[in-house]
Amino acid sequence: AQWRYALYAGSTALIGNKKNISEPVIPLEETAWYELNSGCSTHPVGQKKPNAWGIYDMQGNVGEWCYDPWSQIHEAAVDPIGVSRKDEPYRTVCGLAWNDSTKSSRLEFTYPLFSKRASSRQGFRVALSCAVPESDLESLPARPKKMDISHQKSKQALLLASYYLSHQWTWDYITKLQDETKDFPVEINWNIIFLNETHQSDPTIQDKMIQSELKNIQEGQYDFIVTLHDTALQKLVGEHSDIIPEALPILAIKYYQDILPIYKAHPNMAGILNHYDLLHNFRLATLLWPDTKEILVLQDSDISAPMRLSLTNLHHGFKVNYLNQDGTTPIEQSIKLIQSKTAQTTLFIPPWQSLPKPPYQSYEALGEAFSKGASRPFLTAAPGFLGHGALGGYMSRAEDAAQDTTLLIEQMLAYGSARWSPFWECSFAPVFDYQKVIQYKINSKALPSNSILLNVQESTGKGWGIFIIYTIIIVGVIFLLYTLGFVIYTQSTRKHLQLYRSLPARIGICDENEKILFLSQAYNTSKQVNKDMYLKDIPDIDYALISKKIQETIINERTETFEYRAGDNRRLATMTPTQYGASSLKKVIWVTLDNSEIQKIRERSRQLFFENQKNLTRLEKIAQQWQLIVDLLPMSFFVKNKDDNYRYILVNKEYSKLLQKTEKEIIGKTDYELFSKEVADMFLEENTKHLDSEKVSVFTRPVSIGDSVVQSKTFITTFKDMDNKQLLA
Repeated sequence: AQWRYALYAGSTALIGNKKNISEPVIPLEETAWYELNSGCSTHPVGQKKPNAWGIYDMQGNVGEWCYDPWSQIHEAAVDPIGVSRKDEPYRTVCGLAWNDSTKSSRLEFTYPLFSKRASSRQGFRVALSCAVPESDLESLPARPKKMDISHQKSKQALLLASYYLSHQWTWDYITKLQDETKDFPVEINWNIIFLNETHQSDPTIQDKMIQSELKNIQEGQYDFIVTLHDTALQKLVGEHSDIIPEALPILAIKYYQDILPIYKAHPNMAGILNHYDLLHNFRLATLLWPDTKEILVLQDSDISAPMRLSLTNLHHGFKVNYLNQDGTTPIEQSIKLIQSKTAQTTLFIPPWQSLPKPPYQSYEALGEAFSKGASRPFLTAAPGFLGHGALGGYMSRAEDAAQDTTLLIEQMLAYGSARWSPFWECSFAPVFDYQKVIQYKINSKALPSNSILLNVQESTGKGWGIFIIYTIIIVGVIFLLYTLGFVIYTQSTRKHLQLYRSLPARIGICDENEKILFLSQAYNTSKQVNKDMYLKDIPDIDYALISKKIQETIINERTETFEYRAGDNRRLATMTPTQYGASSLKKVIWVTLDNSEIQKIRERSRQLFFENQKNLTRLEKIAQQWQLIVDLLPMSFFVKNKDDNYRYILVNKEYSKLLQKTEKEIIGKTDYELFSKEVADMFLEENTKHLDSEKVSVFTRPVSIGDSVVQSKTFITTFKDMDNKQLLA
């Protein structure tokens, strides 16, 4: 009621009688920032004309939070009285925001919003005379003071990550989150559980994995839980809220659905809610291609897709049509419809959470299929489509989500609870594939000023060993970099060929006359590579298409990525120019993989990565235990690396006290950086003498340290570490 009173600014026209209010003509251009003039952003208050009482931005810029509960706003009450947040979690937001359209411009445009949610669309205006009901004050205790957690032991955290097609996004998010939290004042020990939603052969597997952790949760083995995406939170809290301790904080990350039912079941919760910034992406289409008459939205069959793509408030200026809205349209039929569209149609693809039938088993395969025959690259909010037909768009980056999660964890640890943190909306950034920008001659000035360009490396590889790394990154074979990268950089061509023959991919090299110079073993051809073998002799390939792509690669001198059929299989190929061999003829090198092989390799790479992470964690714990034992020794102890000028790599507390320096001030230094030249020469002499002995060497002599002289008795022994480096202890 107070907001409406200020909005009308002295007018007596039907205040509080919603049923009879007509929709007056509002001079929005002069008084408000809204969809058509905001530039997809908020603006400082007071730049537009005020109303009759001199109050600025009563409409537009941001919607204004009101204390009135949403349930009472619907009643014909002149002045509804607020109730406690405990009884009514939805509050009323009044007025337009920067992304609302004239379709929403009636004076009393209102909508509900969960009172713990934070958004770039909402603000509030202070009303000095408003009274707060006692019931609300009682339901909200004062926020406690921040705690000093630096003295606490490590924290045990459970990360439940459910994922669909966004394997790489999930992987990048977890890696960044671990990196962001490693420097916390208290150590975070992560237990990561994956709930795979993709082609799940056992529909009960997620329940089994959750059940295996519930006992640990009940026994208090975790200090907090982070859930990634919908299924993880729904399986945990939605189905088992009755056995989760109330004091256990839960952070819900990238949740699509209505959070309120979950929050009511477990109020000790905060998080980052997922949504799609369609307005920015749609406006981007008109900036890049001003002739856009239609935006075609290709959505998946996920049940939340209609909610994510609701555009009731958008003043389009162009037609928006949907494909596969009910999730039943075959992909091939959608592709044909896309290809039949004119050049004035822009395709937009939101993140997909479900898979069509094989052979489309990855974002890469889907992206390449969607882009076939299109006159322009499509826009997307899914990072997985970048490099595979998509130009780019406004999307949620894994590193940004990880940094936001880190802030929530810091707040949660400081207050001992998640109750005092909000539900944020995930942030978006404009991300584009630089190669697509160049290929389609996109005007770079039309891109947002804060754009992030990926794939900016030169498209012509100078070394074919480097190109193999680049190509394998494109198709997602990450684990090859870890296991084989050191071989790729060797100087031996013979070793290169042996390596490439053994890779689990089809690799080939030919010249401009299509003469085969090299084939990997994965081709399984009975014909040996010799002077008489040509591209047409390779069995089970789409010769016409690959021959055409080879010529295009040579002429354009740039990398080509495309799909082709080989029998019943669909393969993804990447091809680039190379300088292999002494011949002056131009040559290309290619790598191909079946989509099913990509999927298997990705799964294996992920397993290897997290097995490696667990091993690293074990090694770190062993190192910590070793350091603890060494620090308990009642004598000075150190280890030096003989192969690195006897630099210190380990010292204990007694040695630090003796030198009156911290561990960090000693590690990585030589004796010449810590002692006088006379003392350092003496230590070097001892170290050198010991190398001639196979037993423990003992040296006793006075040593000057600072202003004092100590009688030093040093025992030196030699050993080798796992890398065969010679160390002195």
